[in-house]
Order: sequence, then C-alpha cells, then structure tokens
Amino acid sequence: MNTRQLTIIIIIGVAIIATVYYSQKSNITKAHASYAIAIFEPASHPAIDEIVDGFITTIKKHGISTYAFDRYNANGNKTLLRSQAEEILHRNYNIIMTIGADPTRTLHELTSKKKITTPIVFDAVSDPVSLGIIASLSSSGNNITGVEEVPDYNDQIKKLLLVKPSTKNIVLVYDPIIKAGIHETWAQDIKKITDAKNINLTVAKVFHTNEIQAKVQPLMTHADVVMILTDHTTVSGIDSLITLCNRYNVTLYASDLNSGDKGAALSYGVTQYDLGVDAATLALKIIDEHVLPTNIPIISPKIKNLKINCSTMQKQGLTLSAQQEEEIKKSGGIFVNTRKQSNV
Repeated sequence: MNTRQLTIIIIIGVAIIATVYYSQKSNITKAHASYAIAIFEPASHPAIDEIVDGFITTIKKHGISTYAFDRYNANGNKTLLRSQAEEILHRNYNIIMTIGADPTRTLHELTSKKKITTPIVFDAVSDPVSLGIIASLSSSGNNITGVEEVPDYNDQIKKLLLVKPSTKNIVLVYDPIIKAGIHETWAQDIKKITDAKNINLTVAKVFHTNEIQAKVQPLMTHADVVMILTDHTTVSGIDSLITLCNRYNVTLYASDLNSGDKGAALSYGVTQYDLGVDAATLALKIIDEHVLPTNIPIISPKIKNLKINCSTMQKQGLTLSAQQEEEIKKSGGIFVNTRKQSNV
C-alpha cells in the first residue's frame, strides 16, 4: 500500500467517524429539544379538564422531545380571553392548543392580523369552515389544524326514544350567542327532527348561568325531558338543572358525557379524553414530524356513546325495563353509578 492509498483510507475513516458523531449529536439534540406549549381554555369544566388530560398525557407518552405546558383559562370572560390571547402570542410559544370556538377564533384573528405563523391545534370546534377559521377540512390554508366537533342529533334523539319512548315534550336549554351562534343552527336542526317524530320542542335561551333557574323552572311542569347542548353557559350551570329535574321528576339529557357523571340521567357524546388524544396526535405531527398545519387535514371523532346515570335516573323520571337495558347494551350504552360500574 502506497502513501497515497493510505492517505485516502485515513480521510475516509475520519469522514465516517465524523458523520457518525454528528449524527448521534443531532439525535441527542433532537431527543432533548424542549417545546413550550400553551393550552387556551374558554372556561372551567370537568369536560375541558379531561380534554387537557388526554392532550398532555398523549404528548408526554408519544413525543420524542421534552415539553412544557402552560394553561390559560378565560373563565367565561371575553375581555380576559382577549388579553390572554395577546399574552400567549407575546410569549412566543412553539405551538398553541385551543379548546372551543372562541379561543380559536380569537387567536386566528390575531395571528392573521399580526402575520404570526405559530402553529395552532384546535379541539372541539364545530364547523370551523363557516366560522372562517380554516379554508377547508382538507387544508386549512393557514397555520391551523384541529379536531372538529360534529353533532349527530338524529342519533341522539333516536337514543333518547330508545330509553324513554313516551317522550312528547322536550325543553331545549342553550346559550344562543356562544360559538358564533351555531347553537341556533343546531336548535333548528333538532326542531326538524322532533317535529318529524311528533315531539313538541320548547326553547329556553340563557345568556348567563344565573338565568337558568328563572327561565327553565316555568317550563318544567309540562316537560318530559330537558335537553342541553355543549355551550359553556348551560354546561357550567348543570347543577341548577340537575336540581330542577330531580325536583320535577324530569329527565335531564346532556350532550356531553361528563354531565352524566355529575348527575344528568342521560348524556350523549364523545369521550372528552379522546378529544384530547386526537388533538395531541395532530400536535405531534407538527412538533416532532415537522408537518405544516395546512398539510394536516381536520379530523373528527366518529364514535358517540349514550351514558345512563343509574343513581339519578329514577329521580329524573326514567325507569328501564330489562328489555330496554339489553337494547341499550347492544347499542354501546354506558351505565355509571351502579354498584358495579359497567362499560357495555
């Protein structure tokens, strides 16, 4: 072997060693990279806490980096919500996760105005296209992606009649302003469904939690069921509705499963924890796989469940035959607050 060949071998060897070294160093840096994540919540509620739990747990379990989380809660105050949105953007987080329409729309407006490209992953937002948050479900056209909340009122009413076929009068309680008025659209959809089934629907519009008692109580004497949507005004006031329904022996039917745990005889919806898991999956695509939000299609959970609270249903005018219980089990119903809780 001559000197030239030896020199070439040495150079190649050094190059290989350097490549391996810097590759390992790069992997170490990537594995120990730290990402700051803001979680922006519109109000305090157990359902929101479950979403956050699912989000944080999934990020920590499946992420390849280290993560720091800061939670911002507007407590239902629109002025506070705006100022918190400004603060979040001022602190330059790596990614922002928003829950509900109001935090998402506010940050969308601010990032668009200020030309800020911080990635945003929204959760539990209904019809984000109509709200102007994204261009389409397949591609947002901006710095946003997320998990869409898609109600299925046909199935929800169908499940109600499976459990309480005698239902003739429903009182629908909701805040018409929250979520940019989409609850008005939902109320109209429910009205069409109940009309087709010869069920009378009476609407009680509440703008503040403290209005629930005064506006709903006069309607209780003729009600078979009180139904609520997923707005934070009525969900936060669930205790007042539980008290009223227990007093008047009227079945309370919530559109989120957590209200069933609190005391609604019936509740319907997706598991909030799973919503958080879905949002975390999208966030990890952005953080760890470096995919742009506009290239991540909007997703929506497909499985919705009916939950029966066995400790409150009789107080709220609901009894089930053995045949009904079997039908509920076959349809994927969840029974809670029994001696032996079952997920059937």
